[in-house]
Amino acid sequence: MTVETHTNVLVRMRNELKADLQREAVINDRKLTQEINVRLIESLKATPLPAPAPRPHPMHQPHTATVLHTNEKGPGEVLSDLDRAMLRVFHGLPPEKQLALLSLFKN
Repeated sequence: MTVETHTNVLVRMRNELKADLQREAVINDRKLTQEINVRLIESLKATPLPAPAPRPHPMHQPHTATVLHTNEKGPGEVLSDLDRAMLRVFHGLPPEKQLALLSLFKN
């Protein structure tokens, strides 16, 4: 039993780029797929990308920055980053879920 070491990938690219790659494949006596693979492998060797910085979860951010919340009655409470993150989540919920949450907090 053989183990498949390749996978198919559907990639969209500009027509000009494909033509350039096909020309280079002919010059290098390769198939288009081989040319693309060689170039990708070489580009990863030449300039490895840095690992992305971890992004903190919005619900776990420290309570540092604050924003003054105002309404028709004037200045309100000061909102922390966590407060604002919770409001974003709440506002993203459908109205029936918002009402369900509010009813839980009233009890």
